[in-house]
Amino acid sequence: MPRYDYYCKICNTQVEVIKSMAMSEEGEGCPTCEVFMAKQLSTGVSTPNKDYSRVVVSHSLAMNPSQIPEHNKHFPDIKVRADGCPVFDNYKKHDDYLKKMGIQKDRQRSRRQGTIIKKGQ
Repeated sequence: MPRYDYYCKICNTQVEVIKSMAMSEEGEGCPTCEVFMAKQLSTGVSTPNKDYSRVVVSHSLAMNPSQIPEHNKHFPDIKVRADGCPVFDNYKKHDDYLKKMGIQKDRQRSRRQGTIIKKGQ
């Protein structure tokens, strides 16, 4: 089953929930203040129109929890969850972080599509 990240705008609580895709749109209640939490966009999902105001949790940039104190010394403005996933306030911070780390995102290569051959030709 897929993992979904939910974020509470009231108390800034972030929760990771494992549930079926059919139930993903139902939302989650905040464990702290019991308010409806918004589902967050993962960095593994590409969107044509970037919304630069969303909170971004990066599973692909996750680090070993023992590295978190060192990371916080170099990047005090980037929060890191207990499981090692960095949390960015918006896509701009995420992109700036990648530049500082020397990570360059490559575009996905499109596969060359073959020709459909119909029988009888």
